[in-house]
Amino acid sequence: MASLAKEWGRCRDALTDRHIDRLAGLGILPEISRRAVGVAYVERFGSGWWQPLEEGGTPCFVSPAGWWCATMGEWRWIADLVAWGPNSPEHWALRTGEGLILGAEVADEAARQRRPLELDETPLSWLRRACTGACILDWHRVHPVLDFSAQVELRCATPELRRRLQRRMAELAAPAFTVTTTAVRRPDEAA
Repeated sequence: MASLAKEWGRCRDALTDRHIDRLAGLGILPEISRRAVGVAYVERFGSGWWQPLEEGGTPCFVSPAGWWCATMGEWRWIADLVAWGPNSPEHWALRTGEGLILGAEVADEAARQRRPLELDETPLSWLRRACTGACILDWHRVHPVLDFSAQVELRCATPELRRRLQRRMAELAAPAFTVTTTAVRRPDEAA
């Protein structure tokens, strides 16, 4: 985890005023950019993974998936780093694969206060909403019924996100096996 925190520090330190202006043009408040956005040159590989490059690579914005502590004004822990680009915000990549959602602390607070949790489709839309909701990062690992069991309501930002969440819940509810009956014969019965 310490190395991930250091990596986040490098990404955060690479964020310039020019980047903050660009993010503001995308609808992200400067204070949110300074808190939850960094910059890295990355190489994407596999199915949704990335690694930083010293030279070359694709410039991306990077956001931590972890636990933001507003009282301390710092990330208490970071489970993953999410690389995303403003030109295709629906495509992001994870650094370690440990990040399940952005906004874990918001989801926890919503559950404790028994209020709805707002779900965003992309890291960009989550940042535009000033990190006041959550964004599912890994749709292959998320188990909405278990992962959000403490929530009173999930409010999806778009109908498409609601349908995707419902499809995922249906996939997980359907068993991976079929149920049949077989006539069992005793050994003394003739066929």
